[in-house]
Amino acid sequence: MRLVDIEQRTPEWLAWRAQGIGASEAPVIMGESPYQTPHNLWGVKSGLIEPPDLSGNPNVRRGVGFEDAALACFEEMTGEIAIPTCGEHQDFPFVRASFDGWAPTKTTEIKCPYPAHAWWADLPEMVKRLDGPQVLKEIGLGVYYGQTQHQMLVAGVRQSTLFLYNAETDAGYPLLIPANDDYQIELLKKEIEFWQWVRTGKEPPLDNKRDIFRPADRLTPEQLVQWQELQANWLAEESKRLAKAKEVEDIKAEQEKLRNALVVLMGDFLKAQDEINITRFTKRGAVDYAKVLNEVAPNTPEEVIERHRRKSSNQITVTVPKAEGESKGKGKGRSRTTKDEAAVAA
Repeated sequence: MRLVDIEQRTPEWLAWRAQGIGASEAPVIMGESPYQTPHNLWGVKSGLIEPPDLSGNPNVRRGVGFEDAALACFEEMTGEIAIPTCGEHQDFPFVRASFDGWAPTKTTEIKCPYPAHAWWADLPEMVKRLDGPQVLKEIGLGVYYGQTQHQMLVAGVRQSTLFLYNAETDAGYPLLIPANDDYQIELLKKEIEFWQWVRTGKEPPLDNKRDIFRPADRLTPEQLVQWQELQANWLAEESKRLAKAKEVEDIKAEQEKLRNALVVLMGDFLKAQDEINITRFTKRGAVDYAKVLNEVAPNTPEEVIERHRRKSSNQITVTVPKAEGESKGKGKGRSRTTKDEAAVAA
């Protein structure tokens, strides 16, 4: 590894990161990240998409805020010295890493998950009977596996410690992650291919289940005209629907006022019969069975729950974006959701 003399979280560091592939981006390139796709990351690295501003992200802020305390806890628990540093792969300098802790024989990655996670209570027992990668999978943090493999690949070491720090109790749990040669070979292959896409401007494949279809980028001129005509017609019909919906809501509101006045005239009677019939009754609240299950059988295996899940149905949602400048929480984007009957039948 070639060490890079640069201070983390400075403008210079951000510029350096932008010119390569960092450890947190390895799961994205491997298709393991639930937050970003390779195509989206390519857009960011190519300057076509504004990089996300994570400065206000509560998880990021928490991690940065407790990093020093976590590192001190790690060194006290393990007796190891972990030096925050940056480095580049000796043969492929665009493959980079910013280490929370580095030593000549291993790397250290610090994570400070929120205390609300239910698995914190089970973690002490888990680390006794499971190895590091198994613990990550068990608690749903498997996405960090690729991050540690990338760091070991950059540093040329065979071990990494993923240190889970509970800031509220000042307790830490070191998970040893060994180097996985097969994974690292595949990772390096994909990162070289990805960086070639960035360098040449060639667009990588889209993930049709996660990436966004943008008509102007994907359709021929003739198809785009057809799309725009269909879209304009849909919007016109939506305007008609909203006008009728407003009329119906006004009618319902007027009927409710009339109904309430009739109920006053009924006095204590629960039923009335005339040209219209009125019945007053008490409807019991619905039972939240998810909460019941969690209280009665909190450790129900996922496969048991899945066995009793009803048949899935494909749906289509069409949403009209909010007008520019419209505040969040008001005037929600209008949407229409319909079942895709053909897909359901298939």
